[in-house]
Amino acid sequence: HIFVANAETERLVKAVRGSENGVSRLLAGFYSGAQAAAFARFVPDKNLDGPLRLFAAGNMEGRKGVALALAALAQVKAAGVKFHYRLGANGPEVAHLKDLTARLGLTADVEFTEGLQGEAYQRELGRTHVFLLPSLRESAGLTMMEAMLAGGVPVVADCGGPGFIVTPECGFKIPVGSRRRMVAQLADVIIAIDRDRKIISEKGRLAMQRIATAFSEENYRKTINAAYQSVTGMKRQV
Repeated sequence: HIFVANAETERLVKAVRGSENGVSRLLAGFYSGAQAAAFARFVPDKNLDGPLRLFAAGNMEGRKGVALALAALAQVKAAGVKFHYRLGANGPEVAHLKDLTARLGLTADVEFTEGLQGEAYQRELGRTHVFLLPSLRESAGLTMMEAMLAGGVPVVADCGGPGFIVTPECGFKIPVGSRRRMVAQLADVIIAIDRDRKIISEKGRLAMQRIATAFSEENYRKTINAAYQSVTGMKRQV
């Protein structure tokens, strides 16, 4: 039995295997009740006032799509939206992204920081309104899942793990297409969220519920155990 993280990998594995049998989807990311509660405690009292707070983190490479996000934010700023985009970033593209930020006139609106940990990390996600990372290749997106647990609204590309995890009820998925179209759609979504802050509380609550239920430790264990039982049962029959 083979577990795969997303639809793209599932199609590839089934083609290589020559069969759809014995292949199922399972993300490596899951949360115990205590872990989920540590992030979800911020949901009821999330402050929706002030500049729109956006967050992303990880190893910054071209595939993460941060350049698309920055281009979209330039359009958002031109529309008069006040925002703060915090990137807990390291990796090979950081220097380029800082240069791009300056060229787009976003230096005062985008903050590059080292990765956060522990309570500081949880509190930052608790303040976050929007998790913005239109990654074009992501198996799961653990920071996205934790931002969702903390009531952040995910705005992601409709591919990979995020394309599976995020639903229309709890976030926004941008179809993968031309750069111009993706940038415009990202900008439109962010502007819409800023103009109707109720979206944050409504979708943020559903985002928390999505991760806490569909990606719980209990569900993960049940899925693993069911696969083991299926495989060992087949062996006994042989």
